[in-house]
Amino acid sequence: MILITLWFSRDAALKESEKKVMHIADHLVLQQKNIIDDVQRLTLFLANKHINITKMSVNCPPYFLDLQTLYSNIANVSVYDRQGNIMCATNGNNQDINISDRQYFQHALTTKAFSIGSYQIGRSINAPSLAFASPILDENGEITGMLVAAIALQWWNSALNNLNLPNNSRAVITDSNSLVLAKFPFSADRLGKKITNEDLDHSQQAGIIYRGNDGASRIYNHTTLYKDNSGNQLSIYITQPVDKTIEQIDINFVKMVLGFLMTILLLAVLARRLVNKSILNPIKSLTRAVNRLVAGNMPHDDEQPNSPELNKLYHRFKYMAETRLTAEASLKHKHDELNSLLNALPDAFLRVDANGNILDTGGRIKSLNYSHSTPPKKLSCLFSDANLKQVQGYLIPLNAPVTVELEHKQDNHFYEAKISPMKKADEFIIVIRGC
Repeated sequence: MILITLWFSRDAALKESEKKVMHIADHLVLQQKNIIDDVQRLTLFLANKHINITKMSVNCPPYFLDLQTLYSNIANVSVYDRQGNIMCATNGNNQDINISDRQYFQHALTTKAFSIGSYQIGRSINAPSLAFASPILDENGEITGMLVAAIALQWWNSALNNLNLPNNSRAVITDSNSLVLAKFPFSADRLGKKITNEDLDHSQQAGIIYRGNDGASRIYNHTTLYKDNSGNQLSIYITQPVDKTIEQIDINFVKMVLGFLMTILLLAVLARRLVNKSILNPIKSLTRAVNRLVAGNMPHDDEQPNSPELNKLYHRFKYMAETRLTAEASLKHKHDELNSLLNALPDAFLRVDANGNILDTGGRIKSLNYSHSTPPKKLSCLFSDANLKQVQGYLIPLNAPVTVELEHKQDNHFYEAKISPMKKADEFIIVIRGC
């Protein structure tokens, strides 16, 4: 889950980086739109001054020059009659020029509205330029002439390249014919040529990250700067590299993953040590102590567990073991005392089960003519067949002590066996006297 969260964090960082890149692109687009808006405002303002074309001299009104100085992006302002003949110009040649063949002039005549041109070599300033036209209307709304403002593409390219764009960024401004008007970085031989992938990969979908021809990862943006009533438009294409950003995001992601794994490893080591110290080692110590108790020995003090719970359990075992050892010692003492007493008596004692198996012996067993070094295992080792049959006949149904007289055939000697049942089922005590 944490790794998935880290991956989503990486994805969020990528999207945030894309937003920053798109913000730069939006800022560039806004600057270019402001340039076009300035030209449009100036053109419309001058066209609405109700200029009398019939009374105009070859020199434009002085306020034309005053206004042009306020707009450094304007290379020339000129006025033409309805047939496209030049009447005056603030810059360049102002004689024997006709622009009736220019599409922007024809569109402005047709629509009676502001119109933008395309890449051209200006006939007045004799330089690559882009023209903007606005019809001059009389009181009746009829077209009497045309006011044209032109931007020199040299100025536009200079302004575009003076912007502080990120390294390896690319930007191209084109007209309706996809001809290059301005380019970053600047390339004089590309002006007026159709935009190609050599300029930038302009066939991409806007807003996506793609691998460019130079092998770099880039984000692409395409926006229309302006579109007039005739469908003529100016477009801008922008690509910006995101390799370093993605690389830094990936490095940060790897660092976070490694940091997470190191943290997990450290926690695992600490947890292992804690488990060993708090659980496993005390259990091992307790196990050793229990094994010592089972062997009848008391555990050493250093084997006591540190855990309060296990230590409490240890002391309970220790108390039980001490009680058991004390009880066993007492029983052993009484057993030894009893055996000593029995061995001092002239009688023989047997503890047997219902099948005639001898479970324990005491007293003078040798008086029964048993001379082996190992204790007898069955009654058949001590009694003749007749005596054995007689004794076993009393074992199973016996509920109260009974005395049986037995005969020793070798010397016709009689002796007695007192059989007493024990509280424990199927065990009996046989006391043999007079052997």
